[in-house]
Amino acid sequence: MNHYSMLYVAAQWKEMPQTAVKSIAALDTEDAIEKMHQYPIDILILKKQDTEHETEKLARIFNHQFPEGRIILIDDQNVPAVSSILNECILSFEKKIKPIISIRDDAFEISSIPVHIQ
Repeated sequence: MNHYSMLYVAAQWKEMPQTAVKSIAALDTEDAIEKMHQYPIDILILKKQDTEHETEKLARIFNHQFPEGRIILIDDQNVPAVSSILNECILSFEKKIKPIISIRDDAFEISSIPVHIQ
C-alpha cells in the first residue's frame, strides 16, 4: 500500500480521528494554502461551513495544485465516519494505480503465429 497524505484545517475540528493516512493540519485557510505548496497532498478534508467562500477557495487551489487528488466534504454528522470515508478514498487510489493484467492461456486456441519446436 502506498503512503498517502491528507490536509485538514484544524480550526474546523474539535478532534480528528486517527487514521493510517499521514495527517497535515493547517491553522486556517491561508496556512492550508501554504501547506499545499510545501507538501504533496492526496486528500483534502473540508468541513462544510456557513462561509462557503473559504471552502471554494481551498477546493479551487487544491484542484489546480493536485488534479489527481480527492476532496472530501464532511458535515458535523459525518465526523465519526471520517476513517471509513478515507479508507474508501484510499481504495479508489489503489484501484487506479494497480495495472490491469490479462493473461490468456489456451493451449487449444488456433494461433496465427506458427510455433516450431525442435
